[in-house]
Amino acid sequence: MPEERDGASSSPAAPDWNRSFQQCLELLKGPGDERRFVGLLLVTRLLPQGSDDAVRRVLEALGWTFLQRLLLPLRRQPSAAAPAVAGDAATQQASCVGLALSILAAACRLPDVAAGAEVRESLPLMLRVVRMGGVSPVLTAAGAALPAADPAADAAAVTDALECLVAAAAASPAATCAVLDGADALGAVAEALTRMAAVLTAPASAAAAAAGQGGGEGEGAVLEAAAHNGALLAMSLLERLVAGSAAGAVAPAEGPSGRAVALVAKHPAAAAKAVAALAQLMGNRRLLAGQAKPPGAQTEQPAVNGAAGGDSSAVGGGSTGGGGGGGGAAQLQLEAMYLLLLLLRACHEPAATAASEELRRLDVASAASTLQPQRQQQLQPGSWSAAVRRGLGWLLRSRVPPALKHAAIELAALTVGVVGEPWLLGAGQAQAEAPAGAGARRQAQGQGQGQSQVPDDQPGAFLQLVTEIMKIELGMLLHDAMHPSRPVPAGAAPGGLRSAARGQAAAPQPSQRLLDELAQRAAKLRAEEEAAARKAAEAAVAAGAAETAQRAGGDGAPAALPASGGMSEPGAEAMDVEPGPVGVASAAAGEASVPAAATAATAAATAGGDRMLAGERALLLLPACYSLLESCVGAVAADAAAGDDDGGDAMERDEPPAELRRARPELSDAVLTHAMRTFHEVSDTLLEFFEAAAGAAAAGGEGGGGGGGGGAAPGAAAAAAPGPVAAASETEQVQVPPVLLLGAARVLGRYFAEAPQAMLSDKVLAALPAVMAVRDEGEGEDGTYALPFLLPGLLQATGDGFQGRAEACKALQGAPAALEACAAYLGHCVRRAAAAAAYLDGHLPRPAQQSSGTAVEAEAATVAVVRASPALAAACSEAAAAEAGLADVCMLLCNLLEPAALAAACGRRAGTAGGVADAAWAAVRRTVSGAGPAAAATVEAAATASAAQLSPVLALLQPAVWLVVRWAEARSGTLQALAGMDVLSSTRSGGASSGTGAECAAAQALAAVQLAPRALLCPACLACVAVAATMRRLSDTASASSSSTGSEHGSSTAAGAAAAILPPALLEGVCRLAVAAAAAGASLELASLQRALDASEAWRQTEERLMQQARVQAGSHPPGSGPAAPEVDMGGDGGVPEGVRAGWLTAAAAHADFAGDAVLCWERLLGALAQVVEVSGAARALARAAPAIQGLAAAAVAAQAGGEAAGRRPVGPVSGPARELLLDVNLALLLQVVAVTGP
Repeated sequence: MPEERDGASSSPAAPDWNRSFQQCLELLKGPGDERRFVGLLLVTRLLPQGSDDAVRRVLEALGWTFLQRLLLPLRRQPSAAAPAVAGDAATQQASCVGLALSILAAACRLPDVAAGAEVRESLPLMLRVVRMGGVSPVLTAAGAALPAADPAADAAAVTDALECLVAAAAASPAATCAVLDGADALGAVAEALTRMAAVLTAPASAAAAAAGQGGGEGEGAVLEAAAHNGALLAMSLLERLVAGSAAGAVAPAEGPSGRAVALVAKHPAAAAKAVAALAQLMGNRRLLAGQAKPPGAQTEQPAVNGAAGGDSSAVGGGSTGGGGGGGGAAQLQLEAMYLLLLLLRACHEPAATAASEELRRLDVASAASTLQPQRQQQLQPGSWSAAVRRGLGWLLRSRVPPALKHAAIELAALTVGVVGEPWLLGAGQAQAEAPAGAGARRQAQGQGQGQSQVPDDQPGAFLQLVTEIMKIELGMLLHDAMHPSRPVPAGAAPGGLRSAARGQAAAPQPSQRLLDELAQRAAKLRAEEEAAARKAAEAAVAAGAAETAQRAGGDGAPAALPASGGMSEPGAEAMDVEPGPVGVASAAAGEASVPAAATAATAAATAGGDRMLAGERALLLLPACYSLLESCVGAVAADAAAGDDDGGDAMERDEPPAELRRARPELSDAVLTHAMRTFHEVSDTLLEFFEAAAGAAAAGGEGGGGGGGGGAAPGAAAAAAPGPVAAASETEQVQVPPVLLLGAARVLGRYFAEAPQAMLSDKVLAALPAVMAVRDEGEGEDGTYALPFLLPGLLQATGDGFQGRAEACKALQGAPAALEACAAYLGHCVRRAAAAAAYLDGHLPRPAQQSSGTAVEAEAATVAVVRASPALAAACSEAAAAEAGLADVCMLLCNLLEPAALAAACGRRAGTAGGVADAAWAAVRRTVSGAGPAAAATVEAAATASAAQLSPVLALLQPAVWLVVRWAEARSGTLQALAGMDVLSSTRSGGASSGTGAECAAAQALAAVQLAPRALLCPACLACVAVAATMRRLSDTASASSSSTGSEHGSSTAAGAAAAILPPALLEGVCRLAVAAAAAGASLELASLQRALDASEAWRQTEERLMQQARVQAGSHPPGSGPAAPEVDMGGDGGVPEGVRAGWLTAAAAHADFAGDAVLCWERLLGALAQVVEVSGAARALARAAPAIQGLAAAAVAAQAGGEAAGRRPVGPVSGPARELLLDVNLALLLQVVAVTGP
């Protein structure tokens, strides 16, 4: 209804209104309360058409004292002593309170009144009304006995109270928020939103039943209209609570405000409940059903106690009808999406982890509540995450402006961050409890309730939609990153469209033009579908007639399929992203496909020259796109793995619990194939982005290189590739922000980790060095590196047994940028690990201090010390992370330098390294910067000599050796302990009675200092292999020089170069590390052999016992059946030791970590150490002096002598697993070299 705020009503009935208003004022002035009550009843009907001056005159006539007296029943607390109010008196009290709230709602239209102390004093009472759902529940809780509840009056009271709260928060934000925070306003708003969402999202049948109970269809419409207006007001109040004084100006693309994080952290349960309610509004199924029919038949919205004519009329749009229809529900959806962005962003902060946990609990509880009979399931709203997915699917399929699309992408990424990647698959919860043929029944029941089957309920439909949208949006945003100076509309950022449409009202006001356009679009789509159906029917008739004619003519050729023959049936297995979904295939045509009204809304958001640079938009939006793409890859990989597991032995599987049913595969082969094809296209786009960024950085001159502030690697190919991101402007210099390159590398790394075969293409192998070299040195001391994101995939592609390994290794070996990137990241890990190891060495209990107790007691003491000190626990985590990265990069270099490749590298011409290793040596210089000028001079001499005397690959390996030795120095105490242990005598120090199985000295020593076997053996193997190859190369060079010159000058030159490249201190450090690692590996291998023997012995004894029982009890087992194999303790629970899950290393975890890469590195380390010992007298002396090597050598001699003397029967301590260990070829060669060679 039209309003006139500056005077009386301008309608033709203005004289009548003025006359009635004057009569009401006379009644309000008294003198008795009865006259005032009559005046209140009349004036609440007139105020919606009145002016601000009329509101002031009503307040003057009533007075604040009288209004506060009317609100007194809200202050009453339940008391046994006070007489209960009942009957007409209770009804009159409820009516008076409702009238007072209506007057206050109209009065709060005036900013000075809303900001006044009188209103502020009543805010807790209004929150109580909002929390409990009306005046009647409040009075009933206080002891009043109302004859009957009035749902419409209670809904009107809640709306009035919300109007007062919103107006007060808008007029005086700081003072109002202080009062609301103390009264748990967030909990009250969450309760109100939950009730309103239940009304607005109820199925059609439930809504009709509620209307019948409430007195007919008209009252049901009133309740829905009140719920709609109340939901908008509650969301506006929630925004004020979350954003404070910045409400309406906070862009969703920005980080969460401190107030939002503090509020969510203080009230996690209320925040989670608010998110769940907003999610139900976001994914209202009636929104989809409303597209086929205008909302509420466009009936006139009834005034709710006069309050809808104030701000609520502006809030509700004035023409929403029953709020559950298309237009009103769409309006609620936009507001709910905005608030979900604000709340979920706050939930991702470390201080608000309790809210995230509560959200996950609510999601699981809601999903579990659907495991009920079908009749009860129809009344369940479902999980909040499923509702968000439903709403996002509707938005992304609609042709909406970029602002809403980007906001939807961000909301999807935030939701995945809370509930996990399987959320993207969709339909997991619905499919879990339904039998195989229940899909058609659910669809029929949904249609029977006036609801259509939502496309996102089909497994994989939402995932396909998201991946297609992300593929398109990623190309556009990467194009922005390559054209950072291009102006773009500021409203394209998430929240820009909504913020421009909000206006100046206290309550949110989304653009009505967008909603109108959505309704028009729905009508247009229906018309197009009907026309297409008619055309298809006509074509089918024509085709049938043609086929009949052909058959009549004797032509056996099949008739052509009609045009609609290619359409797939609903529920068909091959789902190609829903018939080219609106907003997916159509979005590929560009922004020209956006409807006129939506474009106008975006233009309105950017009116007045409000624009931003394309580079700023890319920085704003690409992180969410990266995160969502990475989650899509993870979801597909998890589903594929579930499919592999699902094909296992089904006889051993009982019915799983509800929370485990989601692990079953959801996606069909067609969906998986489509997803992998999309990921491949995305990876191509990202690689083009890296190539374009490298070309732009090279063209920009001094700003460019991966060795600098995060650009691509120097020397990377700068040729522009075709694609949306490669065509950068030739007139502008582009420096892509490192954070965007790192994010792209992370997405690529996740994809390659799940599909390592994708790395084998020539395009990927050519671009990988540039991606590996990306880093951002602007963050922290060492910055952020892209290489750790790529290492999982690289380790698989270069590992033993991988098909195509040779091609991958060859490509990376010939790329100096790749090896330099490995050295740079190796230096980063060494610096972190050395600092953490120094702290651990000074605070962890030493093994000597634990000698008085058993191994279990010593391990428990270490655990207790770590748990008691947060700083020590943090140092353990830091050391574990840094040394895991150290092991990964060392293992990659070991894979690249397999013996054949290393021999080929050693055979290349020396002196061609040039400056290819400059960046790698820079990492060494940075690491030894605090060691003094002598160390710096030694490093410079080694760098110069390596470039002159070694081949490029060996020259690049020398910095890695220096870095590994620097780390070994930080772990010198541990290395000394490992080299001094007796490998053979302490195999069973843990004892069988301890429950830990065959523990070894190495496992206990490594657990005591929190050093994983892989973190020890991989760096030791790399350093020893590199030194052995370098020594062999220098020896060959010296021999060739002396034979060609025939003089001692060439030999002396070669000896000087060797001393510079491998100075004594460096060689000694490598040998100490190698000896300690070899001893630790031997101890762990011996324990593994002992465990295998124990397992086989236990199995043999169990088998004999069971077979004897079977013979005694003949026929107790059916033919062909046998006893079950005993469970073998492999040192952990399901392959994941308890120590690893607890955050620190145990002896059992050390045994588990030895399997795999550590075993391979140990075997190769033994061979390389034998070569070094054979050539170097200093290395031979160190090896001979190590007690561990001495014990093994003596045992080898004793085993050989004892075997010959006793007919090869084991004698003495050398028996069983120990003898098998000593027969290892590489270990035997090392021991032989140590025992025989030299004096």
